Amino acid sequence: QRYYHLIDEILSALYTRWPHILVQFEDFESKTAAPLLERYRHERLCFNDDIQGTGATVVAGILAALRQLDLPVSALAHQRILIAGAGSAGIGTAIALRNAAARCILKNNMNFAQLTKEAASKFYILDAHGLLAKDGAFDWDQFTPDQQSFAQDFDVPNLYRGQTLTQLIPKIQPTIILGLTAVPGLFSSEILQLINQYCPQRPIIMALSNPTSKAECTAAQAYSCSDGRAIFASGSPFPSIEFNSKILTPSQCNNMFIFPGVGLGASLSKSITISDSMLYAASTACADSLTQDELDRGQVFASVTRIRQVSKQVAIAVIEAARAEGLSQLDFDAIPDIPSFVDSKMYFPHYVPL
Repeated sequence: QRYYHLIDEILSALYTRWPHILVQFEDFESKTAAPLLERYRHERLCFNDDIQGTGATVVAGILAALRQLDLPVSALAHQRILIAGAGSAGIGTAIALRNAAARCILKNNMNFAQLTKEAASKFYILDAHGLLAKDGAFDWDQFTPDQQSFAQDFDVPNLYRGQTLTQLIPKIQPTIILGLTAVPGLFSSEILQLINQYCPQRPIIMALSNPTSKAECTAAQAYSCSDGRAIFASGSPFPSIEFNSKILTPSQCNNMFIFPGVGLGASLSKSITISDSMLYAASTACADSLTQDELDRGQVFASVTRIRQVSKQVAIAVIEAARAEGLSQLDFDAIPDIPSFVDSKMYFPHYVPL
């Protein structure tokens, strides 16, 4: 309680001095990150990049991967998602994907809470002890409420606490596997071959831990163990790979594609808070920012050289989402052209020659 009281004091002082600032939480430990975010996010303009930024970035990558598979956005609700890593980033990513899966099939008179519960049954999350599951759990009371929400009801029978990747993959036949563990080589050749064997479509594999030395697998391993079928992204950059006379270009799934645009859009819109709808809008804008050439090269994120363009599109989408939700305090009548408005507020580090 003393810790939370200290954070309360700090934020109270910051918002008193600068009422319209956006506070970004960065690198808070897992046991306090989610409670702090939930404590403030519905009343203050704040954002946790490890939880929300990572989640929104992965959602963007998955949406773009579905385009690679010629599947509609609604197909997200039918993916089977295996996540290695149950810390704040892993759980934050699971929440973002679960909510996106529910949102993409939400129609009139549908219960969003029920849709998210149904979507959660297709998530399988592992920590250092194996699968998070209520059945057989020796440590259930140590799970956070968010962890428990993904560990109670599965759409596959006979799952229990502690099952390993090699035990789970044949059972659940995941279509998406995400690594957020910082355990190098966790996705071994055996694991990658199992994924390729049991995945009913081209597998989506994301080794998201940074730096490269901590990645769960390399791009070359993902491609070679899947006969070039994998759609791959990683937290740190990997070079392009030539496989069967074809150049495969791995994408860098990094929060830099999301948080600058979210921060810019939320600030410029004078939004009261940053909502889930604003984050989903950021994800879709990021996914839609890919050019056809980038898609043809197998990418699920734009080339880093176009990061400013992506950030601009994300900021515009966030502003429009804040406006649609009634969260924005911006006078839109005075700003007829939002893209030009965003352009005018972006900083360009051009220096006058000496």
